Amino acid sequence: WNSVKFPSRETVFDYWLDPGNNSFDSWTKSPYFYSVNFDSTATPMNQVTVPTPETCSVAYWMNLLVDMRKPIMLAGPAGTGKTQLINGMLNKFD
Repeated sequence: WNSVKFPSRETVFDYWLDPGNNSFDSWTKSPYFYSVNFDSTATPMNQVTVPTPETCSVAYWMNLLVDMRKPIMLAGPAGTGKTQLINGMLNKFD
């Protein structure tokens, strides 16, 4: 860990560790961040997860925990996307 430089701003949760060059970078620059092609005539907005650094990191950790067969509990106020994140992950199993 001596070769890993951690940014001094924000928190450890705002970054992902790039194993290729042992550096911390924003979730928006991770391979887990993606763009969405949204067509409002074909897909209801409540079925779309808008990728943000927060949703990207939560989805990453959720997938990691599911792969290890560990339970997950998402906590937060109403309307923050907890159900949408779970539904999005479950839909990938189809």
